[in-house]
Amino acid sequence: MKFHECRGLNISLSNDGKAAARTHGFSNGIVFSSRPIRPNEVFTILIEEIQPDWSGNLRCGFTWENIDRHFEVPEYSLPGMTNQGKTRVIALPTKIAISDELKDEGSPKHVLLDEGTTIGLKYNLKGQIHLIINHTDLGPVVQNVLINQDVYAIVDIYGSTTKVKVLSPEVQPLHEICTVALSRLVPKAKISALPLPRKFIKSLQSSM
Repeated sequence: MKFHECRGLNISLSNDGKAAARTHGFSNGIVFSSRPIRPNEVFTILIEEIQPDWSGNLRCGFTWENIDRHFEVPEYSLPGMTNQGKTRVIALPTKIAISDELKDEGSPKHVLLDEGTTIGLKYNLKGQIHLIINHTDLGPVVQNVLINQDVYAIVDIYGSTTKVKVLSPEVQPLHEICTVALSRLVPKAKISALPLPRKFIKSLQSSM
């Protein structure tokens, strides 16, 4: 996995397209995944450089715009691309609360989105975007991704964040791969008739 050649005016790619840096200014820093992202596939980036003199922070999400070298990348993802109706983006704060009931007895732990933080994104078959901070899934945060199109990850290297790197994609569990494949081949009304374990059928129905 790497970043697409189609990118914002202030973006420089390095490390064979796996690292992206905003070279000057605070905007024109949009990058995309080099290929479409499958449902439930996690797209993960690592924050490599922060410039604390700038305000604002990273913005990320998914788009089903036709991303190619002729696509005119706007200055901002929010509201630039979101206003076009084919992009869903999350504006990340500089600090985020993460609850871990097993380790912290339910008390939230505040994580600073600083250098070394990993940020993962995935969308499910319901079109919901999950935000994953340092491998902790915070659940659905944005909805209405159009999943029957080619869906690309979008990262807006905005404000204080100046450089990010794509991490190798995680291997999807077999049941997630099967869920995506079956949802495209079998209508929801016929799922219950499949010769599959009831637990898997219920999981499949709830995800569609």
